[in-house]
Amino acid sequence: MTDHFKPWLPVAKPLANLYLQSLVLNGNALTLTVSTSFNQGNRLLQISCLNCFTYRFSQESARLLSLSINTFGASPLTRSFNSEYLNWYKKESAGIAAHYHPVHYLILCNDIVEIICDPEPLVAWIEGPL
Repeated sequence: MTDHFKPWLPVAKPLANLYLQSLVLNGNALTLTVSTSFNQGNRLLQISCLNCFTYRFSQESARLLSLSINTFGASPLTRSFNSEYLNWYKKESAGIAAHYHPVHYLILCNDIVEIICDPEPLVAWIEGPL
C-alpha cells in the first residue's frame, strides 16, 4: 500500500526545516514543540494533540528508505486519511474508536513524529526558550 500524504498547512507562514525541541505525553494529550532553526531561537511552534490515539517516534536515520523514496511529501507537516499506519490502527482498535475520525499526521523534522488523533491538532506560535 502506498501512503497518501498531503501538505497540512495549519499556520500561514511556510515552514522549511523543523527541529524537535520537546515531546510530552500527558494522558491522552501529546504536545510537540519545534523550532525553525537548529539553535532554537525565540520563536517556537507548538503542536498539541488533545486526543492522541497512538504515535510513533523515529530518529531520521531509522527511516532512510522512506526518506529516499520521498514517501512523506515535500512539506514538513503532512497528513493522510489513508495510510498503512492509520489502517493498522483501525484494525488493532477493533472498532472501539469508530465514532471518531482519526487522521494520520506526520511531522518531519530532525526526527520523524507520526500521530493518529482526532480532533485536528492545535498549532500555535509561542515565544521564548523552553
